[in-house]
Amino acid sequence: MAFLRKRRFLPGLLACVLAVLALAAIADYLYYRDRIYPGVHLRDREVGGLSRKEIKEELLGLQMTFSGPGGFHTRLRLQDMGILVDPEETSAAAYRPGRQKPWPLSYGERLALYRRGSFLPLHYRVDGENFSQSVRMLADSFARDPRDAYFQVREDGGLAELKEEEEGFLADQEALGENIRRTLARLNTPLDVEIPVQEVPAPGITASLLQERGVVGLMSSFATEFHRDNENRAHNIKLGASYLHNHFLPPGGVLSVNALLGNSGREKGYKEAPVIVDGELVPGLGGGLCQVSTTLYNAALLANLPILERRNHALTVPYVDPGRDATIAFSAIDLKIQNDRDHYIWITAQIPGDRLAIRIFGRPLMETIELETRILETYEPPVQHKYDPDLAFGEEKVEEGQPGHLVEVWKRVYREGQAVSEKIISLDRYRPRPTVIWQGTLEEKGP
Repeated sequence: MAFLRKRRFLPGLLACVLAVLALAAIADYLYYRDRIYPGVHLRDREVGGLSRKEIKEELLGLQMTFSGPGGFHTRLRLQDMGILVDPEETSAAAYRPGRQKPWPLSYGERLALYRRGSFLPLHYRVDGENFSQSVRMLADSFARDPRDAYFQVREDGGLAELKEEEEGFLADQEALGENIRRTLARLNTPLDVEIPVQEVPAPGITASLLQERGVVGLMSSFATEFHRDNENRAHNIKLGASYLHNHFLPPGGVLSVNALLGNSGREKGYKEAPVIVDGELVPGLGGGLCQVSTTLYNAALLANLPILERRNHALTVPYVDPGRDATIAFSAIDLKIQNDRDHYIWITAQIPGDRLAIRIFGRPLMETIELETRILETYEPPVQHKYDPDLAFGEEKVEEGQPGHLVEVWKRVYREGQAVSEKIISLDRYRPRPTVIWQGTLEEKGP
């Protein structure tokens, strides 16, 4: 009886198994009717199971990753680079594997597809102008200028940390374009591109050079402010600072600002801006260079360096206290500073925003320098009356003057909090600048 029951059970079990298999096959057919079979890869990612709509969205969002020196990387969508993928053709190519035979005879083909895998070629066209522009943009973004060694100075002006020089990089645009095309042609690799770069050697100022010359820290710094709205004057300050920047002064050497900045003519690139001549502000080539010399003068005083030659302006200047300025005039008036140390000093002149900052590096001072300006006399500005034919008759315009001063500047030197010297370093007289009252002479014409 048991044998008969077993014989009746087996056909039922087989029928159930066949029914389950049939249902599974139908479910498989229905599920993959509009989906990609497993084993299909888009680059390094399997896309089996995605619907046609989903693979099209995937194609439109494809990104390429770019890597360069220093671990820097960025991603861009292909279509933003002018690489326009055809989603219809590529998705059709993704849907085709495993369907060469009618269902359900295609199961063997699907099994082989799952085992071996199939990698999709991208069907695309290139927008030449957009592609070239993207390559240029990428090359520029990965380029890096070489950098001198420098000292990173704390905001409080204290310790300075030496930062070593860095070489630069220049991206090769032509090679980058070829790398992108080769990456697109590969089937089974990620859309990753290494930016081809050429190394640009580091500049001449290296950490080893500074150390060889005994430049190991900050000696002093001083900054003055200027107005960027006076474009010509700001231009002259920046140009003058560039001639001073990165200047090395050897032991015993003398720095002549005139020799360093050169003739303030057009051939050096200087422009016309206000200068003080005979106690008046007048247009002149190189206006603003005196602010460079003045800022350097104060940095040199705070570094306790000998000043061999210096002269004050005829009028006070707005960017420094009276007695702390240093005017220059090519071949006539100069600022000369001597390096009396047994090591080089290194001068930097930089312009952060609307400030000119000059720093002197060498061996940090063992002493502290204090400067004091004392106004001994003040001269009130006289009043002058002048006529202006462009003003209406009876109308007045006042141009405020400024007082003059007799000032002396003291320098005190401290070591370990104790004063070790005190002396007057300058006695300067500044003329007052008159207050001018302009009176109109223009008469109204009759009808």
